[in-house]
Amino acid sequence: MNSPAFDTDAEKVRKLINSYGKELLKDAQVGATFLQPLKSQGVIQMDESAMIMRVKFMTKPGDQWVTRRKVLNGIRDLFEKNGIRFAHHEVTVRVAGPNGSQSDPASQEMTPAEQNAAGAAAQKIATRARMDDKKAMPDDL
Repeated sequence: MNSPAFDTDAEKVRKLINSYGKELLKDAQVGATFLQPLKSQGVIQMDESAMIMRVKFMTKPGDQWVTRRKVLNGIRDLFEKNGIRFAHHEVTVRVAGPNGSQSDPASQEMTPAEQNAAGAAAQKIATRARMDDKKAMPDDL
């Protein structure tokens, strides 16, 4: 699940989520299913590239899946309307020069072996990031 970028105003997100929670109570499709409205629990963790924020709500038994889909789609739309970006994993690979020094990578030509090593390092990190995303709790945002 995606999370807001580090430069996101967490207080703005909290207010938007709580306001959206009040709107959902009036929604014709899911409003009557809520036992407790959607609320932001704020920042629960800082990740390598994002703030992990959590929301919660309670519905009548059996209604949680339809409501969850509506909530998550609505949050995505709410973020888009308010210019809140989701964080994306970035990988930067620095290759040491022949004597171990680090210079500007853009000014150096990499050998095929260095290119392969850099690609393998980036692939390993990207794979680990995807696995971490799959382990994220379903209601993390």
